[in-house]
This record gives sequence, C-alpha cells and structure tokens, in this order.
Amino acid sequence: MRKQSKRQVRPKVIPTMAFLYSVPDLEISILSAVSAFRNGYATPGQFDILLDTRDLLLLGAVGAKDEGVKEVARAINDVLADIRESWDGIKFAPLNENALNALDVLADVSNDFWKRKSGALYQAAYIHLKQWREKQNEDSSHERRAD
Repeated sequence: MRKQSKRQVRPKVIPTMAFLYSVPDLEISILSAVSAFRNGYATPGQFDILLDTRDLLLLGAVGAKDEGVKEVARAINDVLADIRESWDGIKFAPLNENALNALDVLADVSNDFWKRKSGALYQAAYIHLKQWREKQNEDSSHERRAD
C-alpha cells in the first residue's frame, strides 16, 4: 500500500525575484526617485513612488512577520513627512544627508526584501495597496465635494 503524501498543492506564482527581473521598471523607478531627490529635481510622482515603496514594504513585512523590516518601514515615516512638508507647490526643498541616506536604505531594504519573498506575497501586498489607494481617492473626492 502506498503512503499518501502530505504535500500541499499551491497555486502557480512567479517568484518575486524572477518577476522583478522580468519587469525591471519597479527597481529602476525606486532608484530613480531616490536619485531625483539626491540631485534636487524630484517631482510629486517620484515622492509617490517612495510612499508606495514604503507602504508595500510595510504590508509585505506584516504578511511575512518580519519585525526588522517593519521597523525600517516605520522609521522612514518621519523622513517622508518632512519631504511632504517641504513641497512648496513648485519643488521640494533640498534634503539633508541623513534624509538622503534614509531614502537609500529604504530602496536597498525594499529591493532586498522582495527578492527574498514569494511572488504571492508581493501580489497580495500590491493588490491590498491598490485597493487602499482607491479608497483614499474616493474619500478625498467626497471631502472635496462637501466643501
């Protein structure tokens, strides 16, 4: 009599490392956003890339129960808040070296984290973030109509 295996069948998902190399725009956009802040020509779109990077990292770290990465994602909050406040409607104020180093760490930790995790975790985090952003946009449009 043949012994039954306890193998769990999982859905087919491309590994995150393979996905990131097949779509290099993700890593390039993060590094380009950091470079734009370092060189003083960042736009609000590049700031949004950094916000999404932080949020995806936090969602992935919560899903993977990775306390160290969660702390990195939370530690960048103050830097991102300072950057947001520095926007004068035309450009961002120049960042100090500590803020620039924090953005470098965010990019490095994010790229390293996602290369070590499953494609399913990235996909779940991305879908969750996208739904959350859509809800934020709906809420802000309702607030504008009320004014």
